[in-house]
Amino acid sequence: MNLIGLQGLILLVNACTKPACAPFKQWVAEVIETVQREGFYALEEAEVQPAAPGAPVAYAYRSRSRRPSSGWRRTT
Repeated sequence: MNLIGLQGLILLVNACTKPACAPFKQWVAEVIETVQREGFYALEEAEVQPAAPGAPVAYAYRSRSRRPSSGWRRTT
């Protein structure tokens, strides 16, 4: 799994100058705002279409817990 930090995400999203990127940029801004306010972002559950045999399978992680109000500590 690849993870990207907030600064990297903002740089990545702002690097796209195509008009077609505008909806994605707006969604990312909404996600960032929600994470900063709530401590997490969760998608609504969606119906999954059955995959064809041998097709790649995608997984999504969804956290239901909120971060502690005392703040996060980065560990290495």
